[in-house]
Amino acid sequence: MIRQARQSIFIENPYLYHPQIVEALCAAKARTVELSIVLIVPAGRHNDNSFSQDAQEHEYQRYLAAGIEVYEYQNHFNHLKMAVFDGLYSIHGSTNLNCRSLENDKDFELVVLVEDEPFARAVLQQVRDVDVGHARRMTEEDLHGTFAGLRRRVRDPRTLALLAKRML
Repeated sequence: MIRQARQSIFIENPYLYHPQIVEALCAAKARTVELSIVLIVPAGRHNDNSFSQDAQEHEYQRYLAAGIEVYEYQNHFNHLKMAVFDGLYSIHGSTNLNCRSLENDKDFELVVLVEDEPFARAVLQQVRDVDVGHARRMTEEDLHGTFAGLRRRVRDPRTLALLAKRML
């Protein structure tokens, strides 16, 4: 769905850092500059997983440089796993966009793909538009003075392993 999107991508997921997903989003934006990509992830103080937060924050610099909008949800830990593509297709389920869920680990995931424009439009209005109002948009200024786009010290050694894996 990321590769096929031509107008818009909206993803809200608390664990959005799988290297292939990050690469696909950046490649989609580079391929179609007018493609709107909006990502909503938890704010650091609300994320229940420090590794996930570290891994997500590492990608902020790359997203912003590509022209992808990144928002940190401020109200509480948000466990939604959904996406909308081109205002027509929406995905809902339990899949995290991380290595554990996408690489045959012990997680069992279930998602449903809905092809329905009125339904997708309702999701965008009732989820994206509402949650963006409770989120802080990340900017380049938020990343100044940081190492490789990390806004804080890496707290989990698994982040370094993930980064090394991406570099191979």
